[in-house]
Amino acid sequence: MKLLNHYILLLFLMVTTTVTVQAQNYNFKILTDINQIWRNELPSAERIKSDGVWSLPGNSGAIPLTEWKAGFNKLGPGIVFTEEYFEKFPKKAFTPTKEIIGQDNIEMVCIYAEPKVVANDPHSTTIVFDEIIDSVAHASGKKVIVLSRSYSIPNWKNELLRALNNENVGGVCFEAHVTHTKEIVDFKIIVGLQLALDRNKLAFLLLPPDGGADNNYRYEDHMETTFKYLDKESNLLRQSDFHIVVAAYNRLREDKNTTMLGERNSVEAGVKRLIYLRDNQ
Repeated sequence: MKLLNHYILLLFLMVTTTVTVQAQNYNFKILTDINQIWRNELPSAERIKSDGVWSLPGNSGAIPLTEWKAGFNKLGPGIVFTEEYFEKFPKKAFTPTKEIIGQDNIEMVCIYAEPKVVANDPHSTTIVFDEIIDSVAHASGKKVIVLSRSYSIPNWKNELLRALNNENVGGVCFEAHVTHTKEIVDFKIIVGLQLALDRNKLAFLLLPPDGGADNNYRYEDHMETTFKYLDKESNLLRQSDFHIVVAAYNRLREDKNTTMLGERNSVEAGVKRLIYLRDNQ
């Protein structure tokens, strides 16, 4: 009888341990957005190294190719995706990234449109069929990631659903300000991301910093709040095809170097906080 009790206790501990490990098994990937990274930041790029790069070199001014290559080496670069506006494609991101790391090292290209009249235009940032085909041609056959900011607005939702049915689309990216989990709720972004994953597409959540002139704003703290919200309300963080993109644009402070590197309001801090939350739970 005593032996049986020991066996039952051992079995209980094994089950409890297994459940605990599964509950904390975060498999998502972290990408560093280098949109608006500056030349004097590239020598320290290893400080924002993550699982890969969300690449848009064309918004950083004139930087010699040798310096870009050195910066990307410091970034890993790991897995690389490019992102740019359809009307500028492929000059702003795909072409310069290809020159830096070679075309074969680019996974996919994220292409988006912008409504001409934001208040009245029924169309979303999701590019339509002809634009998808054109983008694939200009990207030498690379699959396209489409971008959206809402899965709750009917027209935007329908355009995204049409894109998901296109075999040339390999992923979906939703953009939401990291300070506002309310955007994620109101625009049903979790639903849209999970739908993409269910369709065997990659899913990306692009989180630009926001907060205006608020001196108390801390990018890393808002990143943690978003992480905890996603962990509570979804299974996204446990899926290897889900990516969080830590963004470098919408910089807030006059001392712009510190919003890429260094203190708690920096992209570096956001990347490191996410890595810690994922790898040390």
